[in-house]
Amino acid sequence: TWPSGTYNIYARVASGANLGNLYSSWSQVIAGWGTTNQITRHIGSFAIPSSGGYSSYFYTPLMDRFGNYAQLTLSGTNTFRDTHLVFNQTETPNAAVYGMNLNFYMAVAARTDLPRIDAVYPDGTTPMQQTNTFSFVASNPAYGISTNNIHVTLNGVNVTNLTFTGSLTAWNVSAPLQANQNYTAVISVTDNNGQIHNTTVNFDTFSANNYTWEAEDFDFNPANSQQPNGSNLRYIDNPQPTSIPATNSYFGQVGDLDIDYSMQFINLNVLPVPAVYRSGAMNLNNVVPIEVTGDAVRTRTLSAQLSQLDPYIQDYDIFNLTNTAWINYTRTFPAGNYNVYARLAAGTTNKINLQLSMVTNGAGTYNQATNLLGFFQVTGNNYASWQYVPLVNTNTGQPVTVTLGGAATLQIMGDGYERANFFLLAPLAANPVTLTPVVSGANLQLSFPTQTGFTYTLYYKNKLTDAVWTQLPGGGNPVTGNGAVQVITDPLGQGQRFYRLSIQ
Repeated sequence: TWPSGTYNIYARVASGANLGNLYSSWSQVIAGWGTTNQITRHIGSFAIPSSGGYSSYFYTPLMDRFGNYAQLTLSGTNTFRDTHLVFNQTETPNAAVYGMNLNFYMAVAARTDLPRIDAVYPDGTTPMQQTNTFSFVASNPAYGISTNNIHVTLNGVNVTNLTFTGSLTAWNVSAPLQANQNYTAVISVTDNNGQIHNTTVNFDTFSANNYTWEAEDFDFNPANSQQPNGSNLRYIDNPQPTSIPATNSYFGQVGDLDIDYSMQFINLNVLPVPAVYRSGAMNLNNVVPIEVTGDAVRTRTLSAQLSQLDPYIQDYDIFNLTNTAWINYTRTFPAGNYNVYARLAAGTTNKINLQLSMVTNGAGTYNQATNLLGFFQVTGNNYASWQYVPLVNTNTGQPVTVTLGGAATLQIMGDGYERANFFLLAPLAANPVTLTPVVSGANLQLSFPTQTGFTYTLYYKNKLTDAVWTQLPGGGNPVTGNGAVQVITDPLGQGQRFYRLSIQ
């Protein structure tokens, strides 16, 4: 039963690891208290550097992901969890596992004398945070901050059109974004006492409505018959995440060797221990290595955990994609023209050259013909750094346009040791989009082409010198794109009016 108030949290710790910082992650239990099915929300981390051994204790503050002293507003009964992280021996098999000694925690009155960067959105905690605005709050109640000392770069470009609202002690800051893009934002704030606070945020603006498929959800055959004649093709459209077998889930489904995937995954020197998701540990035929992913948890997984009250629902990736190892994915794909992205990671300096092809004949059999579509190419940083990688033409380096519609089988082929989490179709924006005005009776009808996966909102000004654009009122605004021409109506009688169409 916690005291009411807003606090910073300290831990009294010691470490003798001599291997740089260790981290202890602090979370709040938000569901399943007192049960084996608990769901948590991450708050921040304690950094524990080596400091003279396990008997040399010191205080370390809980810091949030933006480099602020984490602030906890407490009142009544809450449950918190401290998770002690150790080295991943899969990535560093020869490294010893070290821990820390932890004595107690302490809540102290929250500091108000430092510049803070809060309420960042998109914040990159989950992929696919679609928006057209990057925003945050820069504050210092004690000294204040001048807007001239708040700076933002997006993908290395200084943003000169920041918008500010608020006051000297707390500014709401925003900058425009584009849809279906990767971003690295660097925020720099200097308060009026000369104290500097910087943070870097990696995020994307891909729409959650974009079509995706999971790398671990490859084709299967429930009978595992491996019949040499005829198709064994089995797949699930719109599969759901589960922790047990279900008719709408790939959990427990076993693929056919050389029909749904190839044999080259097996590495006799480092034999993988497959995750139970595809029953690989129980069936020697299913040799695709699958692990719980280290990528950011997406809304897809979180929603499934909460709706089913099942924290054992996990997101996975496939790894050890060795040379010429391939996997097939059959789906009923939505019709349209797309850029394709893969969510990938690779070890330091490892260059990814993942190949995507269309199976043009023989899907579900031993004799398959394929047509090369392009390559996902990027240089890896480490296995914890996940990237969106576009499908490109190796001759030009330009993104490839892939036309899909209906049932099709796509195939990926590895060339090294990359990890793959999921794949995404980004609809090509209808370009250019032209507003076509037509007078009809007492109304002005404004029509424009749309594309599935985008939302269209019409704004107006009576004078171009007006300060802001105003969303046109009416039940038909905004419009969800469906591939057809849509119309938004505005009554006549305004004298003159200027219109602007926003596409997200």
